[in-house]
Amino acid sequence: MKRILFITHDMSRSGAPIVLLHFLRWLRKNQPETILTLLSLKEGELKEEFEGEVDNFYLLSEFKKEELTFLKEVKKKFLKKIGRYSQKSHPKDVFLKKLAFQDFDLVYANTIVSIPTAINLKSINENLMVVAHIHELNSAIKILLPNLGEYLNDIDGFISASNLVKNNLVNKYQVPFERIKTIYEFSEVRLFPDFLKNKEYFIVGGAGKGGWRKGTDLFIHVAKYIKSYYPEYKIKFQWIGKNSVWEDVMFRNDLEKANLEEIVNFLGEIEIPDKKFADFDVFLMTSREDPFPLVCIETGMLGKPIIGFKGVTGTEEVLLNHKDNFVSYLNIEQMAKKIVYYYDNRNILKKDSKSFESIFSNYTPAKICPMLYKHLRQI
Repeated sequence: MKRILFITHDMSRSGAPIVLLHFLRWLRKNQPETILTLLSLKEGELKEEFEGEVDNFYLLSEFKKEELTFLKEVKKKFLKKIGRYSQKSHPKDVFLKKLAFQDFDLVYANTIVSIPTAINLKSINENLMVVAHIHELNSAIKILLPNLGEYLNDIDGFISASNLVKNNLVNKYQVPFERIKTIYEFSEVRLFPDFLKNKEYFIVGGAGKGGWRKGTDLFIHVAKYIKSYYPEYKIKFQWIGKNSVWEDVMFRNDLEKANLEEIVNFLGEIEIPDKKFADFDVFLMTSREDPFPLVCIETGMLGKPIIGFKGVTGTEEVLLNHKDNFVSYLNIEQMAKKIVYYYDNRNILKKDSKSFESIFSNYTPAKICPMLYKHLRQI
């Protein structure tokens, strides 16, 4: 492949864009002859990083329709009345038409939100091949692209972030099983020595953009359970990630009313969170739906045992020797008791820490990107 067009829904500091950024860096280093073009539908905090890894960069949100002044509006109506008005093409449509004929060997749609734009390009140039990298499960699909089924026949290949994602595409959208290749997500961390080995508190970590899908409310409920039933235990909870203004107000309201402000701390978004991850003793994944979250890879690489719900995440697929770490859905009591189990059994915590570190050492760009590139070549 000599020319690849990547489409990302944005350039935020979140899972799917970060995976793509890792892949672009790997391509730049290991396939330097490949011309990389990136089309981002929206802005994001990682814009400079993305621009630095590609040969051509475009931001679709820059192509805005011309706003008509009062005089231009009057002129437009007059020309229409006398039959001399001709509709100008939207600048975005002109751009996409030019982009579609740049002889790309492949169009790579990263996330379902990118799929409509990719298929639009293919409708302009039917010779384009489109690969869709699906990072979402059913609730996210229903919210972000409820008409996904309308695009499926025009997609030439699918990559799923986990088998859970793959099975959802097969069972809910009737995508043939053989057309989907599962390639797990990947990430990397800066490794830190355990500076806080003799710290006073046992730290339970959580992370992600706060909200229903990540189960930030459940994180608070687990903290409340432990404070109520194990008040003598020195356990604190830390959440890393951005909350919307209204969510932040609601969560902090819960902390105040439940008298949890001393043991639960929302740290906000941190540019390089690895050092904070290193402070955790365990990672509590309260997600209601999560394909293969990068934060689990990153905390796992740092040797932090993960506790989560059964059947909601692809992470469970690679932790077959730690099935007991996944409790029945929405059962915060079982989650809390698993945390207490690790608190009371530091030897088990240490043993599982080494196991998690070993397992997630396999999900780095160096190990997964060659598999991803090989599959793209096969398509």
